[in-house]
Amino acid sequence: MDKKEELDDSDWEDGTVAMDDHSMTIELNVTPDSSVPKKIRRELAELVHKVHLLCLLARGRLIDSACDDPLIQ
Repeated sequence: MDKKEELDDSDWEDGTVAMDDHSMTIELNVTPDSSVPKKIRRELAELVHKVHLLCLLARGRLIDSACDDPLIQ
């Protein structure tokens, strides 16, 4: 079944979301100094913040591609 027939046969609840074929890998390599616990906590908070921003960007790309879907429009 081609994509047009698939879209015509689906209900609103069964809509599809276009997915990117690109894979994403996030690596965190940190070797903080164990003698300064406050510095470790700050570095960890910074890494969590960066990962959160990457997740927000990825979600934005997913929503943007979903908004381009004719079924959703």
